Amino acid sequence: MKKFGALVLAVAMTAMTLCACGAQTTAPAATDNTTNTTTDNTNTTTDNATSGKTTLGSFYNTPDKKAAMDKAIDPSREQLASMYSSITLDFVDNSIIYTYTFQEGIVDPSQFSADEAALESMAGTVASACAQEAGVTDTITVTFTYVDFDGTVLGSYSFDN
Repeated sequence: MKKFGALVLAVAMTAMTLCACGAQTTAPAATDNTTNTTTDNTNTTTDNATSGKTTLGSFYNTPDKKAAMDKAIDPSREQLASMYSSITLDFVDNSIIYTYTFQEGIVDPSQFSADEAALESMAGTVASACAQEAGVTDTITVTFTYVDFDGTVLGSYSFDN
């Protein structure tokens, strides 16, 4: 099966955007321990009140950090708009979830594959940078999900770091 090379480039660009954005943020503001995150029109809610620990979700889903993250990712979205109809980045508890939705006609689902070694390397880089900034010492899971225009999941790759 042929590797879909543009996927790795797209992931790398977004991963690097995340690292750069993370380096520019400041200490976390007080939160109500409810995580609402999205980079388009979907919402994910997680209650972290019982753990008492900072998670990536509670750290990155403050309004200021959310706005900074969206602003940092917008250039990648614009540059890749001919390939992806949507690129989302969500933080849920100690998971970082990238979702790439292809435009219609971009990829043949029967030919889709991704370079898992490259994704794993990028996951380690992103997880390390985010965990360090947020002060999180627990395991971080990074997931890259690729979705066809009709909603069919073409591949989902998760890595624990």
